[in-house]
Amino acid sequence: KITSSGDVSTIAGNGQGSYSDGNALEAGISGPIGLTVDSNDNIYVSTVNYRVRKITIEENYLLSGTAIYQSGIKDVELRVDDGFGGSATQIFNITVNDITPPVFTSPTTVTYTENETGTAYTIVATDANDITYSLGTGNDESFFNLTEGVVTFKASPDFETKSSYTIQVKANDGSNESAQTVTITIIDVDEIPPVFTSATAVNYAENGTGTAYTIVATDANDITYSIGTGNDEDFFDIASGVVTFKTSPDFETKSSYTIQVKANDGLNEATQNVTISVTNVNEAPTELFINNTSIEENNEVGDEIGQLTTADQDAGDTHSYTLVSGSGDTDNASFEIVGNKLAAKSSFDFEAKASYSVRIKATDVGGLSFEDNFIITITNQAEAILRIEGGQSAETTNVGETSTLEISIFNDGDGVMEVSSITYPDGFTGPATIDAIAPSASKSITVSFAPTEAKTYSGDIVISYNGGSGIKSVVAVAEVVTSIDNGFIDEVAVSIYPNPANDRITIDLSQYNGRPVEVSIFNESGHGLYKRSNIRHLTHDVEVSNYVQGIYIVLVKSEIGVVRKKLMIFR
Repeated sequence: KITSSGDVSTIAGNGQGSYSDGNALEAGISGPIGLTVDSNDNIYVSTVNYRVRKITIEENYLLSGTAIYQSGIKDVELRVDDGFGGSATQIFNITVNDITPPVFTSPTTVTYTENETGTAYTIVATDANDITYSLGTGNDESFFNLTEGVVTFKASPDFETKSSYTIQVKANDGSNESAQTVTITIIDVDEIPPVFTSATAVNYAENGTGTAYTIVATDANDITYSIGTGNDEDFFDIASGVVTFKTSPDFETKSSYTIQVKANDGLNEATQNVTISVTNVNEAPTELFINNTSIEENNEVGDEIGQLTTADQDAGDTHSYTLVSGSGDTDNASFEIVGNKLAAKSSFDFEAKASYSVRIKATDVGGLSFEDNFIITITNQAEAILRIEGGQSAETTNVGETSTLEISIFNDGDGVMEVSSITYPDGFTGPATIDAIAPSASKSITVSFAPTEAKTYSGDIVISYNGGSGIKSVVAVAEVVTSIDNGFIDEVAVSIYPNPANDRITIDLSQYNGRPVEVSIFNESGHGLYKRSNIRHLTHDVEVSNYVQGIYIVLVKSEIGVVRKKLMIFR
């Protein structure tokens, strides 16, 4: 073909003489000598060997090159120029096919720690189109799940079971698919928890302070210790594995504690239940009691006052009781303890003393003790109190005659006096009893003196009543009158001087002219204080400096009679 500009191009034939058919530039033509074109643009060529070759226009043209657009159907305009100024244009569609697969950018090897959960591998690839990720088959893909390129283990891997996994990952852009083999290597971690070497049961003495339990465990790594919850852990503190009570334990309140102790090496944790048994120790008594602290007056010696008991934290402990010196021990001597009973060691009188103080100690079997003092009160008992007043001596009475004296019996108490008996000394008589005497009242009795021989009679009138007994001493002189020529004694002439006296008295006996006499001195109660016989002096001296102030009776006796004189001592 020769264009108007002189360009020459071959439109058919391969430059070799042959008769092969094919594409215009591949077929052979041998010796062309003429040509013609029909209405369908077919070219006919005659050759020297009497052949006619037909060259037809191909329906398809091969366009080659690199597509500059994305895949899909594109509109292409084709223009044909015949070189002589003629041209034709045709628009047709070209389907562009994507033949470039996605390119992986994620690695082919990764590591993953055993026992964990989460992302094991993320598939990443690049492509002009959207990419869909998937897993292959035939390797270890059955151990994994895949969601939008994120690969996760179905179950946490265990290094000791399987240490490496191989999977095929795929990236598909809709037309092309890439595949990549990935190795996931499992990292071994420490799965061995600490091993406890400390005991599961220990003892701890009550009331103590300090370490109750020390947590000890072994492990290849550093260990952190703690305590759990849900048992008795709230009673304890922990510091560096040392467990201590927050407050000292009391055996009687709680005798056993259970705690859970923990040891953690950073990856693994071990637990152990520990029982801490509180041991009982002897504790001192804390309080002392007596169930009664009073006793009625006029009690019998040995009467029980009250029973002693003790407060002690040690259940079942026994105690002994003693009276001890110390604060409040003033009246210990008036009491005794028999077993656990406080008893009277004296008979108490409310009017004399209404309360007593004692100090008592309680000692347990371990020797620990508690002391306290108590006030013991004496309760008043309505009782009669005897008082006797009246003459203590009768007139000098001749044998065979009778004289009398009056005695008054008073009830100075607050109870009715019941007189059970009245007894008299020799020479005296009176009523054997009297009617009851009301409180603050009195009764009088007449006592008769009837001597049977000439002598001085003395003794005690004993009155027995419901409060005890009382005495009244009496004295009286009996005489016998005889007919002696000079037997008359002038009582006035027998004198005592000085009277009142202080330290010494002199008795004038000149009336007796040397006859022997007996001198006796009695107090108001009739008790004899002085007696001297066979006195022949005209005077007789008596030392009275030791006599108390009061009135005394001086009797001067001789064979011819008795002279009774009154002596007053004054201080």
